[in-house]
Amino acid sequence: MPEQTPELVPELVPERALEPLTRRGFLRGAALTGGALAAGGLFACAPSSPGSASPGGAPAPGDIAWDHEVDLVVAGSGTAVLAALVADHAGSSVMLLEKGAFLGGTTLLSGCVCWVPGNYVMAGLGYGPDVSDEEVLAYLKRADVSDGGTDELRMDYIKNAREVFRWMEESLGMEQGIFPATCDYYDIPGAMGLGRSLGFVDSVVDERNVGMDEPFAEVFLGRVEEAGIEALLNTEVTAVIQDEAGRAIGVKALQGSKEIHVKGNKGVLLGCGGFEHNEEMRKQYLYGPLEGMASPSTNTGDAHKMGMRVGADLGNMSSIWGNPFYIIGDDPAQNPLADYGMYAGLPGAVYVNSRGKRFCNEAAGYDVVVNPMYNYSTKTYSFENIPAWMIFDANHVEHYSWPTFAEEKPEWVAEFASLEELAQACSIDPEGLLEEISHFNALCADGVDADFGRGAWLHDSIQTESFEPRPDLANCCLEAISTAPFYAVRIGPGAFGTNGGLKVSTDAQVLDTFGKPIEGLYACGNSTSSIVGSIYPGPGGTVGPGFYQAFKAANHSLGLGLL
Repeated sequence: MPEQTPELVPELVPERALEPLTRRGFLRGAALTGGALAAGGLFACAPSSPGSASPGGAPAPGDIAWDHEVDLVVAGSGTAVLAALVADHAGSSVMLLEKGAFLGGTTLLSGCVCWVPGNYVMAGLGYGPDVSDEEVLAYLKRADVSDGGTDELRMDYIKNAREVFRWMEESLGMEQGIFPATCDYYDIPGAMGLGRSLGFVDSVVDERNVGMDEPFAEVFLGRVEEAGIEALLNTEVTAVIQDEAGRAIGVKALQGSKEIHVKGNKGVLLGCGGFEHNEEMRKQYLYGPLEGMASPSTNTGDAHKMGMRVGADLGNMSSIWGNPFYIIGDDPAQNPLADYGMYAGLPGAVYVNSRGKRFCNEAAGYDVVVNPMYNYSTKTYSFENIPAWMIFDANHVEHYSWPTFAEEKPEWVAEFASLEELAQACSIDPEGLLEEISHFNALCADGVDADFGRGAWLHDSIQTESFEPRPDLANCCLEAISTAPFYAVRIGPGAFGTNGGLKVSTDAQVLDTFGKPIEGLYACGNSTSSIVGSIYPGPGGTVGPGFYQAFKAANHSLGLGLL
């Protein structure tokens, strides 16, 4: 028997308070986790290096001496953990296999917010009712210009996710509230302001806002420990084992150099994260470069590769859960600090490209802002907004502190006496920059961003609400950049994870290249082709669908009939 590690959750998890959208707690935590991730401190690397090929295929089932046998095998411990909790609640045996040194995966680094349209909480707190299911579907389809999702998966989630989250509270005791000061990221028909994003709570602050440090660790991983669910850490799942009929019946895994086999009599769930830390897969599948990432280094596309090996189909593989990142090092893993789509959206800051031109509404949702970074220029034959620069002035710092809300200027923020000096040092066209800043300052005086609509959608103004009101501004998101010294930080497209992967059914069954379920094999979270396609619809647009798929996988594989 492999040695069990009693402490499944790290003792010093980065602080991540569910505060209103100052996101101070999140960014403070991001800074801490960033250093740990870069150093390999928080999540121990797996026995094989990121991006390396997994060992060969699975052995023939008749040749296997099983080391463990349970009803449901769960590979990964992010949103997939819910499947283990559902199975345990139903009295079924389950085992978690985690590649890293701690449970939690990418979800541990999140605020554990869940985007759930029409959820059962909103109406009771005065946020609802939501629009019709058909209008929510229209919202998702209109936002997803790449059409990375399917109507079947979208509508299944829209109609049923609300019942799953109600079940989580009623059956597992996971109390939920509306995550404060958040709204959908796209200002298009079907969008909603406050109400669709749920947070897990241990206290309801004012009948609307929720508050908890480390919600995933406390609400989910805490229950794993309390239930005594078996979990093997530092265990890299490398292959799905099938019987003669092609049904998934277990997995092969590595613990260092030791190979083990775990049988899943009723199913195997792959929830191993995305492939953002696999350089080869990034180059093969993503549309453009990824310059920063805030996720465990264990996310190397393991589920994707295992699924392909048994005939699974892939979808939405060029898409990411995007965010502008501060570019500090040459390797994406050296750049774990996200701008989070809000610091540059505060008054007195902009993004510009090397021509000195703005290219987006800096206050828009972080995933939304990343899309124009990949704008290809037929003049230069390049992504004209990579690299980009965040530029701000002394007045901005006085009101809003430094990037990541540091108390002192980070060493990666460059300071200049003039915009001309800044342009020269950053290889930005000086005439273009001066012209753009002059134009931007005129827009600020008018209070209308005629170029990109900054400040027109609720999401934009929410970003400013945790700071002192600025009645001196004609638009709460706009202020001239005019007070020396001036500051610059290089910005690039990054991600909290990839969101393409194994195609699944509405029951989270992995589908083969003919669209047929591979019996006994399930997937969830960033290992799948996302339910919501190639967009981030609102806060919790990744975690909510991931939990939903994990629930559906347990429900279907174990025949629970809960939904």
